[in-house]
Parts: sequence; C-alpha cells; structure tokens
Amino acid sequence: MKKRPVARRVDADIGVHRGEERRISACRSAFDVDLSLPTTTTMPHHCLSIQEILREICYHLNPYGKGSGYTESCNHPAQASLAALATTCKAFSDPALDVLWVTANLSHLLVSGMPDDFWHVNRDAGGPEYVYEPLRAIAPSDGERLGLYSSRIRHLRAEERTVNATTLSALGIDFRRIQRVSWFDPLDDFQRFHSTFLGPTFTSVNFLIYSEAQLSTLAGQHPQLKNVYAKLYNHSAAFSAFLGGLQSPETITVTVVTGEALAHLASRPNLRTLQLNTGSHPDRSFPDDLPQLATSIRAFPSLKELAFDASTQGVRQLLGWCTDVPLEDIAITIYSDDFPRVAELKELFGTLPAAISHGSLSTFDLDTVLHPRNLTEFDGFEDWVDCLIPSDFILALIHFSNLTTVRIRSAVGADFDDDDALKLARGCPLLKTVNLGAYDTFSGRPRATLRCLHHFARHCRSLAALTLTLDATVIPDPESDDDTTPPQTTLSFFNVQSSPISDSGSVARFLLSVFPKLRRLRTLKDFERIDMEKREEAYDRERERERREEIRSNGDEMSDDESDEESEDEDEDERQPDRIYHSLWKGVASLIPGCIMN
Repeated sequence: MKKRPVARRVDADIGVHRGEERRISACRSAFDVDLSLPTTTTMPHHCLSIQEILREICYHLNPYGKGSGYTESCNHPAQASLAALATTCKAFSDPALDVLWVTANLSHLLVSGMPDDFWHVNRDAGGPEYVYEPLRAIAPSDGERLGLYSSRIRHLRAEERTVNATTLSALGIDFRRIQRVSWFDPLDDFQRFHSTFLGPTFTSVNFLIYSEAQLSTLAGQHPQLKNVYAKLYNHSAAFSAFLGGLQSPETITVTVVTGEALAHLASRPNLRTLQLNTGSHPDRSFPDDLPQLATSIRAFPSLKELAFDASTQGVRQLLGWCTDVPLEDIAITIYSDDFPRVAELKELFGTLPAAISHGSLSTFDLDTVLHPRNLTEFDGFEDWVDCLIPSDFILALIHFSNLTTVRIRSAVGADFDDDDALKLARGCPLLKTVNLGAYDTFSGRPRATLRCLHHFARHCRSLAALTLTLDATVIPDPESDDDTTPPQTTLSFFNVQSSPISDSGSVARFLLSVFPKLRRLRTLKDFERIDMEKREEAYDRERERERREEIRSNGDEMSDDESDEESEDEDEDERQPDRIYHSLWKGVASLIPGCIMN
C-alpha cells in the first residue's frame, strides 16, 4: 500500500489568528511610540533592545512557569499570543520562540520542523514499526526549521515508538542545549540517543526502564547527571550499578533501590531530594536489610526532602543512619501485614529528635497503610486499642519548633487530650496544618474536648486546617475559662472525623467564637459515596429486617443464613452513632455563615 504523507496543517507554533495578530500588533505599536516625542514621530522603544525584558514579557504569557512550554496544551490561548509576538514583532521573535520551544515532544518537533511531504505516520499502535517513517531522502533545505526549533529545547519528551535513532541522527538535529529528557519509548533507542546527541548540559532524566541496555553507559558517559526519575518494577543489578555510578546526584526519585545503592546515595554531599516511591510493593522495592555505613560517613549531609515507603523495620533502619540531617520535609508511608502497633512505632518516634535537625524540619507526614495483600482479609478496627498513636509519640515533634505541617494518619487515630494539644501548640507555634486522622471509628471515647481548640487558636495563629477527633458533647464554659482567647481568623477547614456531638447549636456558637472564618466541616461519613444502588440495598435490608422481626414475633426459627444476615445488621446498628453525629455536624455547618460540609 502506498504510504501517504502527513496532511498539510497550519504550523501551530507560528500560525496566528487574524484577530490575535491585530491585537498583538496594537500592543507592539504601543511599545514603538515614545510619548515624549511629537505624535508624528515614531521610533522603537528602548526597552525592546533589552533581551531580559523581552524574555520576562514572554514568560509572563506562559501560565506554566519559566521552565515549561506548551507541549501538553498546544491550544492554550497564551500560545497564540506568543506565536503572534514571534511573527509580528522582530524584537520578540527569538524570546517568544524560546518560550514556545523550551519544552517539546519529539513528535511535535518532527512534524513542525520538517516539510509536510516528508513523514509517513503509522497509526497502528500495536505494531512494531515506529510512528514516524521518512517517505524520501533528506534534502539540504529540510532541516532549516528543525534547527531553528531544536536548538531552543531544554526539556525533550519522547513518547512510545516515535522514530528510529538512525533516522533521527541523519536529520542532524541540534540537541546540545538539552537539560532534561523524559523518555518513554520501550524500543531501547535511548541508549543511542543519549550517546549521540546529549552533551554536558544534560543533567536530568525521567524514564521507564524496560531493559538494562538503557542503563549500561548512562552514568559513565554523563557524569554531570544530577536528577533521576526512574520507574521499574523489579530489582536490577544494572540499575543498582547505575545509581552507584552517580557522582553528584541532587534529586533521586525511584521505585526500586538496593541497600548498596542507597548507601552510596547517602554518602553523596549534594543530594537534596530522595523519594523512594515503592507504591503497593514495599516488600519488593525497599531493601530487607540495610548495610552498615562506615563511621566516617555522615549520611545525607545536605538532604532537604525525604519520602519513602517501607516496612516499620525499613523506616527504623533508614532513620538509624541519620544524625542531625537538615531535612525540611519528611513523608513516611509504613506498609505492614497488620496496622502498626504501639510497640512498633515507639522506636521510630524515638529516633526522630536525633536523626533530624531541630531547626530545619517544617513538614512531618506519617501514613500507616495495611499491606495490599491483606486488604481482603481485613475485618475492622473495633478492638484495636493498641493501634492508637500515643500522645507522647506525637509530642516528640515539639523538638522541631519550625514545623508548619503535621500529618499522622493511622488506623483509629491518636490518643490525644487537651493538655497534649496545649504542649503541641506551644512547642510548634508556626503550625498551619495539623492532621491526626483515622481511617475508621474507634469505639472508645476521645479524650480531647472542644477546649483544646482554645490552645490551637491561642498559640497557632496561622493554623488553617485541622483534623482531629474530639468530644464535642461538653461545651466549655467561657466564665470558667481563665484565659481569654482572641478569635483565630486563619482556620477555614476542620475535619472532626467521628467526633461525638449532642447539641449542634451550642457547638456552632463555640466554633464561631474561636474560629470565625471556618468555612468547611468534614466527618468520616463524608468519604462514603452512597449511590442509588447502595440506597436500594439499604432499603432492601430494612425490609428484610422487618420480615425477620415478624418471624421472631411469631415464634418461628430463622435459618443459619438468616442468622448471619442478622449479625450483619447488628454491625450496621453499631455504626448508627456515626450517622447521628454526621447529621448533627451538618447542623453545625448550617448554623455557621458561609460554612459547608465537604
């Protein structure tokens, strides 16, 4: 079958709508007129000779920031504005094109930079062929626009099966200024690409690893690599060797890491960000046992951001490497066969003050997650008293006086009272977000009361979001409160979880007196998505319950299946208080001006 050329299209990077062209031309005229001269005389404004000003104007039109182009949203109105500047004002031509092409898809470059009759586009996504195949030999004039665009690219994205590396090399594209490559092509052409095209400015790579061939020479040929974002699904000796070959890494985001590679990264003096995002396979991705570091090595001397998923043992081992690390942000997800118990978490919280610099930490995020393989066997939290996070663990965080965010999400929340709230608020007065959330309702009574809100309002004047289960059945008496608290005007969101409540009106008045800018309330029930099918199921259960009551009243016996169903209904009855509390909290929201349940 004869291959057809790419259909003719308007070049999206220099095509301009007439209306847009007139508007930009008018703006250009305003730049050209010097108001200090007679109106009959015009001359270019002196600002048009200053490249920095021109670039700032173009960057101002870019809604994605200075490091982004329009590859992901080619129809964005700002692109038309930049294209208009590039084609209607000579002074703006280069700066506007620089912004338009700072980020580009390889396919976009090939289509925009080559004549319409050059490419055959293979639309068979399931076939082995490349998407772009040349229809003819390359003419000397073919690469003019290609060179004009490619030399401006700083971030190149390559999608699946874009083009053969041999063809790409023959085009003579200038990629010498590329700083970052995002490569998602499984056909192993990245090996030839980085060896052939990339130079000393190449410092960042983001790729899916399909084979070890992609890694064999990457670190050796590009010792300047600083930022690596890599996704693979199993341990690989080649990947471990690649990480071990990085000399000056600054940002590492990976899904699999070995103990040896992690030890190497810990010794690197410039590493600032480390993210070990293992997803749902922590046992397969995080090392079972970390090696001992040499006593001469100070682990992570410059690390600012740490995020990782691991078992409780893995968390303890990694933090055990650390001494006074200048972390600003730490996010830990603990996977376990059972939700971590108190004994498992005790050592973790105990290591924090020694592991992290007290003056640097601003965000602490801990999430405890049931291992995915056990989700189907999980029966609930009702009797899991030892899953409560003890307050003394949380209060270990008051060593970090510059904290602005504390998130500790666990099975049934925290064992937290009013005095604990006072200590936390006094110790961390810069807090903006406090989240002591739970995944489900704990059958016990929360020890914290509404009075603890006074402590947060008094000492954390910038607090904006609070998640906490408390006892709202008792309203603090203002006359007995020996410390008058001025209203705190920054808190707008309050997640009360499954907080018991008895009087919506009294609670609403109390909250208004403490947090007059409260605009959103939430309970655990807000996470339940009850669609029409579930409503029908609830209706059917109610009808079935009435039928069984009739059987019982007649003295008849129920079958074993019916007895099991009755047990399920008893479970529903146990959760009835949550529904009542949710309804009462909805009443609170309705009494606070501008507040919604969300």
